[in-house]
Amino acid sequence: MKQTRVLVWIFYIVLFILMGLAAALIFPLYKQHAEDTRELAKYRKIEESKQAISNELANEVHQLQTSPEAVEKVAREKFNLCKEGETVLHYETASPEGNSGKTE
Repeated sequence: MKQTRVLVWIFYIVLFILMGLAAALIFPLYKQHAEDTRELAKYRKIEESKQAISNELANEVHQLQTSPEAVEKVAREKFNLCKEGETVLHYETASPEGNSGKTE
C-alpha cells in the first residue's frame, strides 16, 4: 500500500514538472504570437489608409481623363490659368504678427 502511494506521489510530481516545462516552452511562443498579431493589425490599418488614398487618386485620374470640368478646375486652382478675357485676382492673407513681420 505504501509503495502505491509513493508511486502516485512520484507520478503527480513528474506530471507537475512536465506541465511546468510545457508552460515554460509555450509562454514565449504565446507572447511572440500576441506581438505578431498586434503588428499585423497595425500593418492592416496602414494598408487600409493607403488603399483609400489609392482609390481617391484613381478617382481623380478618372475624372481628369473623362471630365473637361475637372481639368479646368485643376488648371485654375493649381496652375493659376484662366480663359481668354478673364482676369485672375490673387489675395494674400496678412500674417498673424501684423504687416511688418518683425518681432520685438
